[in-house]
Amino acid sequence: MMDLGNVFYMFFNLITIVAFVVGAVLCGRAKRDHGKAATLGMIGCLLLVLSVLVRTPTIFAIDFQRDLGLSAASLGVIFAVVGLLETILLLAGFALLVAGVVARRGPRPQPPAPPQGYGYGQPAPPQGPGYGPQR
Repeated sequence: MMDLGNVFYMFFNLITIVAFVVGAVLCGRAKRDHGKAATLGMIGCLLLVLSVLVRTPTIFAIDFQRDLGLSAASLGVIFAVVGLLETILLLAGFALLVAGVVARRGPRPQPPAPPQGYGYGQPAPPQGPGYGPQR
């Protein structure tokens, strides 16, 4: 049975998943400019999505505890395993996001060379009468 608390829990998890998916998409789009750093950020966001997906079904375990014939001790073991898996995914995702932020970027493309001509290391054109230094 879905009570109001479960509805809010699912809603907030959905918002979190959408935020991490948007982050992964943005990192994927920035891959051309930022290379390895964007790839690290994208994998980190996807691991964070997985951590939320691992955590989300646990809300239903309590509701179906009697239907599944689980004791409180069995439910505690399930929560401990899920919590450990979620922690590993969360820490790995966060570490990859931080690694993506501090990763060295590839060389930036150099702007095109300026046109050659007056003002770019070339001698000035000869001056016509009346334009040179006054005597």
